[in-house]
Amino acid sequence: MRKIKLIIVEDDKNWVMAMKLFMELETDFEIAAIAENYQEAVQVGITKDADIILMDINLSGNYLDGIYATAEILCHRDIKIIMLTSINDKHIIENAYIAGAVNYVMKNNYKEIPALIRNIANNITPNEILAKDYMRLRVNELLSSLTHQEKEIFKLFNAGNNKKEIQKIMFISEYTLKNHIHSIIRKLNVKTIHEAVEKVKRKGFVRSF
Repeated sequence: MRKIKLIIVEDDKNWVMAMKLFMELETDFEIAAIAENYQEAVQVGITKDADIILMDINLSGNYLDGIYATAEILCHRDIKIIMLTSINDKHIIENAYIAGAVNYVMKNNYKEIPALIRNIANNITPNEILAKDYMRLRVNELLSSLTHQEKEIFKLFNAGNNKKEIQKIMFISEYTLKNHIHSIIRKLNVKTIHEAVEKVKRKGFVRSF
């Protein structure tokens, strides 16, 4: 059985050591090279025979070095790159996707890495997953822009209450409710409050405020 050859790019030596020990438990993986910084990442990423690169985003204290290295490597060869990050941030996902990474994983979810590697090696995990995660974070960001009262109103609409019922529950006038609804649909970039609720439900992006 052909092993999946990996390159690990990470400047935290303790994390690398732990990951090597963890990966050695998987009989179908082989670590082809390890890099600690941008320059090493580009060099081994371009020259080493490998299938997948595990690329830390933050190398040597530079927040985007992993992103830049990813883009540079993919300019020279076709290889699949998984981004490693400690921060779940929509901008990281967006930049990783633009640079050409096929997916990303939180470092504290390291137990997910073997399955993710196998899926990507077998072309099971498409780039669309990154886009979906980006959109989920984007919608959550928009929901976070709502005021406390707007969030309460949105939750009541989401629970199936109509305008009259919401007025009674919130002890507000029809005029006040209309103003809040107008603000909600503007912030969520939709035409009606019902469109906002359906969009969020359909995409599975509802979260706890």
